[in-house]
Amino acid sequence: MIKKHQLPEWRELATDPDADNAVKVLSVAFARDGEYFFDGVIGSLLGLGRIPKSMEISLDATNMSCIARLNYGDESDADALYAPFEVESFALLWNADPDTMHGLLGNSVTLSLNPSDMKYPIITGFGEIADLYLKDDLFVVAPNVYVDEQLKEAA
Repeated sequence: MIKKHQLPEWRELATDPDADNAVKVLSVAFARDGEYFFDGVIGSLLGLGRIPKSMEISLDATNMSCIARLNYGDESDADALYAPFEVESFALLWNADPDTMHGLLGNSVTLSLNPSDMKYPIITGFGEIADLYLKDDLFVVAPNVYVDEQLKEAA
């Protein structure tokens, strides 16, 4: 997997959700038995044999927005497909650095990150409110004590 600490130039082109090559459905990544897979539009396309020549996923950590670009054809903007991608899934792939994802070799997938100290609120699998953020070039999850206190006061 290729990791970069800057947003790609195509990121500006991918902001129009009504463009012909934009998909509005969120895609995610997950791990099962040590293997990594995609679900949502990306998983469906891969399952149908629509294998991109390369894939780029970019996370702008200043506003915690994530977009995936599947490169088909000659990898031009006209031959690319854009889809929203889950922030937590980006963090999973960034930290895990897998060799393959859903059959794609790691060297055909680029993760681009615009680092920030922004904390992204998430709900953990245990139903707790926590913050996801970048620390020492890894994503970590820490309980959001402030929100927990607010919920206790409201109860």
